[in-house]
Amino acid sequence: MGDMMNEINVQMAALPLAVQYWMNWMSLVFIASIVFVWKQKAARYVLLCFVLTAFSGLLVYYVSKNVHLMGVGHLLLWIPLFYYLYQYEIKRD
Repeated sequence: MGDMMNEINVQMAALPLAVQYWMNWMSLVFIASIVFVWKQKAARYVLLCFVLTAFSGLLVYYVSKNVHLMGVGHLLLWIPLFYYLYQYEIKRD
């Protein structure tokens, strides 16, 4: 597992600096959802999707050895989350 993480870090370091800053910022924002988990159901779903996306990204990397494909999990997890957030949190009466 340590070797795989080292490989991921090497490939991540090769990404443009703006992409690295964006990924760090988004990680901080998603981890901040921990503050709201106790009272907000939506925050629990956001945190759950964040954790599941991380695991799915590691699984995709394990299979493909390509850091650029790690985002595939976003399509499977964040699109349904976006739909839920829009329907029940943003658009609710």
